[in-house]
Amino acid sequence: AAAARAREIRDRLHRWALDWVARLERTSLAEHLDEASTLLRAARAELGTSTDDNLPAELLLVEAATRQT
Repeated sequence: AAAARAREIRDRLHRWALDWVARLERTSLAEHLDEASTLLRAARAELGTSTDDNLPAELLLVEAATRQT
């Protein structure tokens, strides 16, 4: 059940990330980073993870990208 939930969250994040990238040119980067941070915190809470060791690789990549700016 936990693996299925993690896949569901990963798939939802993947769809969101594709949309997010498509919208980057239309609005401010700061707005996008706020949105990404909020979504990633929510995904982390849904997964019940408190350490990076437990996060899916895709989530870590998006989270790292939001910290770079």
